[in-house]
Amino acid sequence: MPQSNMTHDGACNCIGADEASFAHFVRIAAEGEPEDAMLLGMLILRGEVVPVAVGLAQQLGLLIESKFRADATAIYH
Repeated sequence: MPQSNMTHDGACNCIGADEASFAHFVRIAAEGEPEDAMLLGMLILRGEVVPVAVGLAQQLGLLIESKFRADATAIYH
């Protein structure tokens, strides 16, 4: 059975539960909480890929964080 998209309707621009869960997974991994990220990862990924995904999520989160920090610094200087 195909997975349904959890949004208000087809024209709604809000994010669904899958996207929100993934964003939370990336944030927790980037904050240096690998055990919590592993638990979240087990809910949204196949078990055998979770350890690698946590490392990639950490890198992605740190990259996003550094980009926003650089943009904020550029605005005020």
